[in-house]
Amino acid sequence: MDSRADTGANLANSWAGVPEAFRAGTQPLPEPWEALFGPLRQGQPGEMFVVGQIGQSLDGRVATETGHSHYINGPEALAHLHRLRALVDAVVIGIGTALADDPQLTVRRVTGPQPARVVIDARGHYQTTTLTGLEFLPVEYQPAHWLADAAVTFYAPQRRFYVGAFINNAFNKTVVSSTFPTPFSLFEMGNLRPPRTYGIRAGVKF
Repeated sequence: MDSRADTGANLANSWAGVPEAFRAGTQPLPEPWEALFGPLRQGQPGEMFVVGQIGQSLDGRVATETGHSHYINGPEALAHLHRLRALVDAVVIGIGTALADDPQLTVRRVTGPQPARVVIDARGHYQTTTLTGLEFLPVEYQPAHWLADAAVTFYAPQRRFYVGAFINNAFNKTVVSSTFPTPFSLFEMGNLRPPRTYGIRAGVKF
């Protein structure tokens, strides 16, 4: 019998029930899981903890030169990652990862509960003084300014529903993006960025 397959089967059998025991926090986990994940339970039951995880090659890369990263981790590392997911309530990623990879963020390689998915989208932009008109008048200069938008979206397991909060133009800056003369008129028109807006978005998957 292949010793690697035998070891994998033993690990799968000993993992059964670990996520529930981890959350209960009353008994040590069976080995080797206590040595690996027991330190995460050093706080009080129900206390929040954050785990940072990164997969990289021996030469320190997280992707190839062309940007491909599926999969830079080996099978054992991926199984370890999925076990970590089974122990946490949510997995947090940035909007760049969500758009580029659309990761499943599931525990499909092991048994255990599926975590929720949280996507953070934050954008900041600094604009130096710009000319928005054509006549180089003082009123046509837009002062330097910061613009910031942010959003956090929570996706339930299997993405059955989502709810999120957002804010645009957080500093409530009045920004003129451009001005242009109107035909047969002495007046000029300008494009204004919308003022600060915020709210909540929600959706359900049928």
